[in-house]
Amino acid sequence: MTSKARNTEHLTPWVLGVAVLLQTLDATSVAVALPAIAVDLQRDTLAVSATISAYLLGAAASVPPCGWLADRFGGRNVFLLGILSFVLASVACAMAPSLHVLLVARFTEGAAGALLLPVGRMVIMRTFAADERVRAYTTFVLPALLGPMLGPLVGGMLVEYASWRWIFLLNVPLGLCSLLAVSLLLGNFRETQPRKMDLLGMLITSLALLVFVLGLIMLSRALWQVGTIAVALGLLLGVLAVAHAWHHEHALLQLSLLRSPLFRRALGTDLCCRLLMNAAPVLLSLLLQSRLGLSPSLTGILIVMIAVGSLLTKPYTYRWLDRYGCREVMASSTVLAALAFISCALLTPTSSPWLIGALLLAFGFFRSLTISATAVMIFHGVAPEDTGAATTLSAIGQQVFQVMGLTGVTILMQLSGGQHPSTVTIAEAIVVSGLLSLTALYFIFRIGPVTLRP
Repeated sequence: MTSKARNTEHLTPWVLGVAVLLQTLDATSVAVALPAIAVDLQRDTLAVSATISAYLLGAAASVPPCGWLADRFGGRNVFLLGILSFVLASVACAMAPSLHVLLVARFTEGAAGALLLPVGRMVIMRTFAADERVRAYTTFVLPALLGPMLGPLVGGMLVEYASWRWIFLLNVPLGLCSLLAVSLLLGNFRETQPRKMDLLGMLITSLALLVFVLGLIMLSRALWQVGTIAVALGLLLGVLAVAHAWHHEHALLQLSLLRSPLFRRALGTDLCCRLLMNAAPVLLSLLLQSRLGLSPSLTGILIVMIAVGSLLTKPYTYRWLDRYGCREVMASSTVLAALAFISCALLTPTSSPWLIGALLLAFGFFRSLTISATAVMIFHGVAPEDTGAATTLSAIGQQVFQVMGLTGVTILMQLSGGQHPSTVTIAEAIVVSGLLSLTALYFIFRIGPVTLRP
């Protein structure tokens, strides 16, 4: 490989990661803008909150075909399509004259954004050798991890000093720069003999995921009857999708991958960790402001410490996995991340901001260790032609478990504290969520010795 090609390869994780930052930043910054959007569009805040649901539903609809699309048309082309569609949908959001137009644009934005992370990870796994994937993936997720932490801060500043529409317009220059960088620096890896399109399986799986996520959203809003029916229908459709996959030679869901103990256990570990992905920023924001009485700006700064902790893992992840073993590092980091998160429930109004920052830093550091390791373990030993199918299975699971985690804590707080959860209820939800993340240990301890060296 020439020096120029190697330099380009080293830039690949950064180029992909910055593009994914667009999606994670946008997805989390809108929440703080809901009151301003409601005033501008002359609707109530509850109705405008449907923009968040529309985004989640769009993501649910587009996740199932992402692996097949990358196999068929190439990872770079699908990634470019995701960025371009995301930018155009962002422009539509910024120009939306009514709530109905905004909802359609947000659905499209969610569908486009959901392609970026799984396809980006797929490109990483195909570009780098096994012993280089941990370093590359750690770099790739760094910008993406900044989004959920910086989103509320950026969104609040834009709403306060400009307009909520600038949250979406900000995506335009960033997206165009990402389009140029991806076009110039990335190769277009694709399968020479991609799997045949399983149209029926794709439709059933997308519909199952869409209805299931819709049901979870309804449950999170205390619409118990409608939500329960939708969740049950989504599960039924999911069973049909699995039954179809077992009897279809070129099924979208390649369930045969689950026969691999390493793939199955690494995926289980990753999904258990994802339960905290969307729930943690919400719970911590409520805790710091409602219980500790901190200002929104200080809360945003402290929550950013989670991203800082994630950034700090880059020099150590591969070194520790190679020296101490994947299973040992993953188990230790999972326990330490849970302890740091649960300890936040013990914070009081007299707690030092330095102590709070240290706990969040530790939580971000150890959580990132586990996620980076499991993301690589999922693809370790997977044949190159099955990378797309593995991407599809993991992306669907991640989407479901992240929404399940957020819905679960919302329901827990509603049952305990009604529409206005108390500080005790928030603390209890943090403890329960932290303990649930420890279920990952069941899968971790069943993973045998794994070496990342070729």
